[in-house]
Amino acid sequence: MIPAAVWPSLGVVLAGGGVVGLLVFTVRRGHARGRLARLARHRHLNFMPADLHILGRRLGGLKLLEQGHSRYLSDIVAGSTRQGWVSCFRYRYERGFGVARRSYRWTVAALECEHAAGDLCLWHPELPDPRLGEALRESPRRVPGLDGPRFAARPSPPERLRVWFEGLDFSAVLQCHDHVVSLAGVDDGTPAQYESLLEALAQAAERLPRTAD
Repeated sequence: MIPAAVWPSLGVVLAGGGVVGLLVFTVRRGHARGRLARLARHRHLNFMPADLHILGRRLGGLKLLEQGHSRYLSDIVAGSTRQGWVSCFRYRYERGFGVARRSYRWTVAALECEHAAGDLCLWHPELPDPRLGEALRESPRRVPGLDGPRFAARPSPPERLRVWFEGLDFSAVLQCHDHVVSLAGVDDGTPAQYESLLEALAQAAERLPRTAD
């Protein structure tokens, strides 16, 4: 048993530990955001630490951004490219309340691509949020007869896109809706994931069906 006289000192120690932990988190986050700002400059894009409700409106209709509650976008890299207006950001939402509450964190890359045609959804089955998979199945109709990753599509995905998606080395969600193409992976907390997703998104855009096709 801890003597009563020790409790005040122990409280100070615990409180001090909490302050130190907060400082470490703040410093690490500042370093990560500094790396994202440098990445943005390297790509001739802009960096914003928080969303001003503009990005969510531009990307309306993407199933991932409609999930759960307490949705939050942060650490946004965005701007114009030769393919169109691109953005990459961290996205968090929650399901449930109290002891049943769970948070889901993603890194999302999106491209406003005028040549993209129709609605298209592809995803890997091992998503951390099972209800997201259910929402994707309800969006466009699922294409039967495909093994491995699950696909939902309208129209059926082009062979070049299907093969490319199967070759990804991370669990992903790809959606094309109303000229917006998005690719999302579970957030690993690193700025390097932004580079990977932006490169993969550019590859996906090259394989999409086009309005002129």
